[in-house]
Amino acid sequence: MRMKKARAAAAALLCAACLAQTAAPALAAEAYTAPDVTGKTLEQLMGDFRAEHALTEDNFEISFYVPETGERYDFNETKLLYGASTYKLPLNLYYYDMQLAGEITGDTMITRGASLDEAHYQTLVYSNNELAYSLWRRIGDWPEYKTAMRKYFTMTDDEIPQNYYYDHVFCTRMMMDTLKVVWDGQEQYPELIDYLKIACPGAYFKTYLDVDETPVAHKYGSYEGAENDVGIIWAERPFLLAVYTSGLSYGPGGNVDMAYADGQSAGSVVCGQLAVLLKSYLDEQLRVEREQAEQEAEAARLAEEQAKAEQAEKERLAAEQQAAAEKKAEEERQAELQRQAEEQAAREEAQRAAEEAAQEDARQAAHRALVIRLACVGAFSALVIALAVVLIRKLHKAGKC
Repeated sequence: MRMKKARAAAAALLCAACLAQTAAPALAAEAYTAPDVTGKTLEQLMGDFRAEHALTEDNFEISFYVPETGERYDFNETKLLYGASTYKLPLNLYYYDMQLAGEITGDTMITRGASLDEAHYQTLVYSNNELAYSLWRRIGDWPEYKTAMRKYFTMTDDEIPQNYYYDHVFCTRMMMDTLKVVWDGQEQYPELIDYLKIACPGAYFKTYLDVDETPVAHKYGSYEGAENDVGIIWAERPFLLAVYTSGLSYGPGGNVDMAYADGQSAGSVVCGQLAVLLKSYLDEQLRVEREQAEQEAEAARLAEEQAKAEQAEKERLAAEQQAAAEKKAEEERQAELQRQAEEQAAREEAQRAAEEAAQEDARQAAHRALVIRLACVGAFSALVIALAVVLIRKLHKAGKC
């Protein structure tokens, strides 16, 4: 653990020294800005870039992949080109996997003077060729090493030419497959990633990017015109990138404008510009997505407000209809009560009239009965009087006799 900390400190000092040495070139490099990417597809941008830099199937290949979205772009990706030191990425990954499987430890001596831990550090940070040679020779001869590396590649036997096993050639598809393993296993390979972040500041993918804002874990390779870089770029939307170039040059008839000849190879500048271009493309994607998301959110808000307004209007109309129905029902109830009251009053009036009529009839009947009685009494009285008169007369006549 102390050794690793010491190596990390040494690497930090190395970075500071490298940055100091490249301070002047960096000023020129920082002048590069990506072209306008607004509204352009990745195919359009890459087509324009290849045309601008005269990049062909003979001198260029690229593999680009965005883990978050699955978007990818490949050009000439299976063409075998000189891999230079990029081969040290799958080589180190192979030994990290052996460590994870418990087949070897970091203390295992690779050479008399270097352990596996030291070999990882030296080959990834400083691209040490002697220790890299010792690592692959420990696996076997070159064909055996190349066969062992295929555990990370998705290319089939039919897709891989035989010269792969005998020459120092790889392709960006192989490197992209390796990067995907590293990306998917970030928790398993923290040391590998840390070393790649330290390696080679100010060049290749790191030429124009501010690595404090956009960390880059990369393994470059450079040998006799082969200028390559493969790595993970932690932009706001991270992406994996593998670029191989061959024989690129500056100036008229070349691939890169002399304005960018800041002490780096033309291939390194192309790698750096591609990193900026693809980051700009993804940044624009995110800007558009956020803008669309904001528009969709605003549309959703307006739709929700409209729905609420419509619901409120429906509720208002329903309340008005309910109130009107209740008013109508109340009016009908009051009308019914009025009708019932009128009917009751009419019945009572009829009953009262009937009672009065009955009383009048009774009074009339009583009056008639009284008249009849009086008439009878009068008649009887008259009869009595008449009889009395007759009797008196008879008595009177009898007295005279």
